Amino acid sequence: MKKLIVMFIVLLMTHSVMQAGAKGSASAVFLKIAPDARGAAMGESMVAIADDVNAVHWNPAGLVHAKGIQGSFTHMMGLFDTSFDYLAGSLSLPGLGSFGISAKLYTLPDLDEYDSLGNELASKVESGDMAVGVSYARQIIPMLSAGITIKYISETLAGVSGTGFGFDIGGLMKLGSVNVGAGVDNVGSKLQFNDRENNLPMKIKAGGAYCMEMSGTLKGINLGVGIELPNDNDITFNAGSEFLMKLGTIGAALRLGAILPKDGGLLPSLTMGGGITMSRIGIDYAFHSAGSDVGSTHRFTLIVKY
Repeated sequence: MKKLIVMFIVLLMTHSVMQAGAKGSASAVFLKIAPDARGAAMGESMVAIADDVNAVHWNPAGLVHAKGIQGSFTHMMGLFDTSFDYLAGSLSLPGLGSFGISAKLYTLPDLDEYDSLGNELASKVESGDMAVGVSYARQIIPMLSAGITIKYISETLAGVSGTGFGFDIGGLMKLGSVNVGAGVDNVGSKLQFNDRENNLPMKIKAGGAYCMEMSGTLKGINLGVGIELPNDNDITFNAGSEFLMKLGTIGAALRLGAILPKDGGLLPSLTMGGGITMSRIGIDYAFHSAGSDVGSTHRFTLIVKY
C-alpha cells in the first residue's frame, strides 16, 4: 500500500510537469490565493506546518492534527477592488480519520456593457470565481499522514462561465521537531468555456519546518520553508516564521514571511501579521506587500476550535 501511494504521487507530479504551459496560461488562478491570514503572513510556507482546519488548502494531510471540530472564515481586501472570502470546517473522528469542507469566493467588480455602436447599456457584465471542496486525511503510520481535497471549480469571465473538477493530494511527515511536507495541487479536468478549454493552475510543492515548543511567555517558534513548481509560472520560494506567546489567558502570535517573486524579480515580496487567541476563538491578520506599483492586500481570519 505504501509503495502504491508513492507511485501515485510520482505519477501526479509527472503529469503536472507534462501539462506545463506558458506564463499566465492557466485559468482559475484564484485557487492560488492564500486563504487564511496565518499562512499568508508566514509567506505561504505552510506545506509542512499546516495543523488546523486551514490545512484543507495548504496540505490536506495536516488535517490529522486538527483535533475536534474547527471552523475558519477569512475576508481579504484585494487589489483593484477585488475581494476574496473563504470558509472552512473540519471534524476529527478517532479511528476514522479527519474530514474537511471548504468554499472560496473571488469577487471582481462588474464591467460596463456596450452595444455594437459603442453605447453604454444599463446592464453589467459579471465576473467572479468559486470553488467548493471536501477533504479527507488519515494517519498512515505514526509519523506519516496523507490527505486529499476534491473540489468543484467555477469561473466566470466577462459573462462567460467555465466549470471543472480538481483535487489536491499531500503527505506530511513529523520527525520530532522537524516536519517534511509535499503535495500536488489542482490536478484535474480543464475548465470548459464554450468551445475553449484552459488548464487548472497545477503545481508541485514541497517544504520543511522546524517547530519548537517552549515554556514561559514564549510558548513556541515555527520556522518554515517551501518551494513551488507551477505549470504556468516561475518557481516560487517561500519562507516564514511564527512566534507564539502566552500572556496570562491570552495567546498571541507574531508572524513574518517572504515570497521570492513569481515574475523572476530579485527582491522578495514581504508578508507580516499576527493573531490573538482567547479560549477557543482566534483572530488573525496578515499584510502582504505586492510592490509599490501594485499595492497591498489585507486579510482577516476568524478561527474557532472545539
